[in-house]
Amino acid sequence: MQSPNAPEHPAHIVRIPHFLFIMRLVQIFLSVVILALMAFAITQLTNVFGTFGYNIFCCIYNFIGVGYLLVSVARAPRIWNCWAALVIDIFGVIFWISAWGSLAGWAALGNIAYDSSALDLCRHYSKTDQRKCNGRKGAWQASAATAGLGAIVWVLFVVHLIVYSIHLHRHRTAPETKHLPSSGRALTEEEKGAEMNVVSPQGVYSA
Repeated sequence: MQSPNAPEHPAHIVRIPHFLFIMRLVQIFLSVVILALMAFAITQLTNVFGTFGYNIFCCIYNFIGVGYLLVSVARAPRIWNCWAALVIDIFGVIFWISAWGSLAGWAALGNIAYDSSALDLCRHYSKTDQRKCNGRKGAWQASAATAGLGAIVWVLFVVHLIVYSIHLHRHRTAPETKHLPSSGRALTEEEKGAEMNVVSPQGVYSA
């Protein structure tokens, strides 16, 4: 039950289960971990920035997109938009399936080259170059871990998109939200004032 002193839930914001908020926080946390792993891998490997850079771009996308959704709901509800939230999820699904899929392919090739007993490249290096070779091996292992974490982020986007889409449909078709702008934005002060000044038929004809 909502406390009488609790702030009123803005009508234009879609009510969603609390576990979706937890999923958003997990996405941000995993993005930080992925960013750190990619930064390490880039320092050890060359000519792989295309794939690794794309994963870094996806992390930045999470910081901006998911960060906007979290901050707008908590601190600035007027800038929250239901369609923007939907688009962020859709692009998140597309971006992250490409990110972890491409990185998994690269990581598989790298780990075969450096970990296979038949193709262990490090054994061909001199002792002075062993540290460099081990660093490259660690970079490929970090890439494999990043692909796994990226897959988790992608799954979270898919689950969030499905659940949010269901609640968005219920929100837009509910009788109490029929007056909201179709653009998904909040009502302006003028629109709120005009709505309050509308007299209902029951108010006109009541005794």
